[in-house]
Amino acid sequence: MCEKYEISISCKNLPNFDKLSKSDPKVFLFIENRFNNNSIDSEWKELKCTETIQNNCNPVFKEKLEIDYYPNSIQNLRFIVFDMDDNSKDWKKNDFMGYFEKSLTGLINGCKDNVYTADLLTSIPSGFNISNSKAQNFKQTSKIMLRVEKITGPLKMIRFSISGSDFDRMDLFGKCDPFIEVSLPEDNEEESIVFQTSVRPKTLNPTWEKLEVPVKVFNKGDPDKMLTFKVYDSDAYDEEFKDKGTKRDLVGVFKATTNDLFSNQKFEIINPKLKNNNNYSNSGTVVFNKIEYFN
Repeated sequence: MCEKYEISISCKNLPNFDKLSKSDPKVFLFIENRFNNNSIDSEWKELKCTETIQNNCNPVFKEKLEIDYYPNSIQNLRFIVFDMDDNSKDWKKNDFMGYFEKSLTGLINGCKDNVYTADLLTSIPSGFNISNSKAQNFKQTSKIMLRVEKITGPLKMIRFSISGSDFDRMDLFGKCDPFIEVSLPEDNEEESIVFQTSVRPKTLNPTWEKLEVPVKVFNKGDPDKMLTFKVYDSDAYDEEFKDKGTKRDLVGVFKATTNDLFSNQKFEIINPKLKNNNNYSNSGTVVFNKIEYFN
């Protein structure tokens, strides 16, 4: 019998290998393939990976790693963190930061409130030909936090449309290229990005139609969790700006729970740098249209 689990990953106090900025961490998940049930005769296969987070030694990764769990099987997992400074997406060409190894059964049974916390090891993982000299020069302890949650039943979704009005003019020619980023507080006091719209080029009155996101991703199933909504002006129109470190300027922020979105639906966005100025009211408004749950 197969069960499905989802693993969310965050790290704390990673080493900083960069001179002019912070490290760019990414986590790769490997699973051990055993032959003849002999642990000596085995190999580690890359299974999944998170996104790269730029310039952050305390990353909270948006990408969730879904894995099939077979209760009667041995599924040894290895989570390896690399600093992805190289242009290549291949982990072999980047700097090893540390790793953690555990069976999936051990993770599930060892969680406290669905979270397993462990130290990252800096020794070279067996079966890997990589250098650990930089990692071992780091004299502090790095942590990895794994939130392990069982996926059950039909996936409940939330669907909504958004319209913005009278956003502040951010560009030289009086326009704005806005997108909205939604984040949620995590256990390590960081915020995890749970949703992001596309960029709407050259408009102060953008619209986004029929946006859909799983409820357990959006608010972890708690409609009273406070969400942070940040409206940015982007220099890029493509979807890869978040991975390229493209410049983004904050237009404004508002906070609301999911229940607030259903009951209020209209919110002022406030720029923290402008809110104390005389005659400042807001940097625009955001309206949630046609918001609903569905399976």
